[in-house]
Amino acid sequence: CNAGFDLMGAESPYSSLTAFRGSVIINLVIPFLIITGGLGFLTWNDLFHQKYRIDRYSFQTKVILCTTAVLLVIPFAYFFLIEFSAEPLKERIMMSFFQSVTPRTAGFNTADYSAMSETGLLITIFLMLCGGAPGSTAGGVKLTTIFTLTAAAISDAGRKENVIAFGRRINDEIVRRAMCLLTIYLGLLLLGTCVLCSLESISLSASMFECASALGTVGLTTGITPSLSTASKLMLASYMYFGRVGGLTLAYAAITKHARINARYPAGNLMIG
Repeated sequence: CNAGFDLMGAESPYSSLTAFRGSVIINLVIPFLIITGGLGFLTWNDLFHQKYRIDRYSFQTKVILCTTAVLLVIPFAYFFLIEFSAEPLKERIMMSFFQSVTPRTAGFNTADYSAMSETGLLITIFLMLCGGAPGSTAGGVKLTTIFTLTAAAISDAGRKENVIAFGRRINDEIVRRAMCLLTIYLGLLLLGTCVLCSLESISLSASMFECASALGTVGLTTGITPSLSTASKLMLASYMYFGRVGGLTLAYAAITKHARINARYPAGNLMIG
């Protein structure tokens, strides 16, 4: 689902699944369930009806499957080659796979995030912000948002008039919504990080990690959450609510709807970059 609550603490309190970092069953079953929930109901419905006829998958299904694969392979490569390079081969593979899956929705962990490098924390923060598919158990800005903005950047760099992917054109309105959603999340992440750094005696990366975990409704932590002040905990709780309801939902609810104006304003030129 989406919680990651720990009832075990086999090694120590709040240790999650670190005692099972070498277990094949735990490191296959849990990530399988995480990926299953993160793909979303619409994706699974499409896969169920179309089976192996990839050419008949919907555009959204192709986007979600492609983005999911990329966000699994690249983090796995980093964790395997660099972050957990000192671990025995079996545990190295299991831990790398688990840590590349869990940040986008679940909250379980088989590695100690308080001992992870700054690069590892930043990659995990990025994955927590990405989240899963729309209509899934995951939070974050969603995979379609990340894919849309990436495709828009590639199209603009190639001086293409439209954003094209998988032989389809992505509407400008969808690109604007994706930009709006990402801007809201990044703004809240920056604000929350500054607030935590001001209220608590913790590092910048730890503050950002806590905020990203709350916004993405993930539940991972570097171990500082129990020691936070009441004000910090309330802020993180509000971020969890915001992340679960959705940025655009709250933004549209908060902004008064104005009547549509049938007018086209003169274009204004700006220098970008």
